Amino acid sequence: FALSSGSEIFLVTQKDIASEDPGAEELYPVGVICEIKQVLFAPDHKSAKASVYGKSRAKLLHLESSEPYLQAALRPMKEKKTAKTDEDYEKALVRQCRNQFINYIETAGKKPQDLDISFLDLRQPGEICDYIASVLDGDYADMQQFLSTADPLRRIERMCAYLSSETN
Repeated sequence: FALSSGSEIFLVTQKDIASEDPGAEELYPVGVICEIKQVLFAPDHKSAKASVYGKSRAKLLHLESSEPYLQAALRPMKEKKTAKTDEDYEKALVRQCRNQFINYIETAGKKPQDLDISFLDLRQPGEICDYIASVLDGDYADMQQFLSTADPLRRIERMCAYLSSETN
């Protein structure tokens, strides 16, 4: 069982959060392989909160078992490298997305609790988009679109469009 510090767990979003016992068809096909950093159990030990660190995206191939918990076959998703010819475009997107996110925070008054100064140190389009998506309080289906996009340039383009729509 993965609920110990340092263990890995695959996190995937349910399409309908009301479903008590979701099957594969009720789960989004892309999730995140995470390392468990800390687990806090409720006094009754019937529920727990976990702090995790996302390591990589993965595609859910199929469920292998459901007892005592869901187990799945996964395929890690590789992130596409930016072509040399796209570097200037990439840098412009990074600046645009960073500025739009700061504008979103100021305009919407939605400063994320987890806003970390390290955000300003991020330089890769995929990392910036992933960070922003992780702290936004958006619709699960919208956030899943970011997660499912393996190409970092397409992902940050989508994030720029999303942030623009949220602030205009």
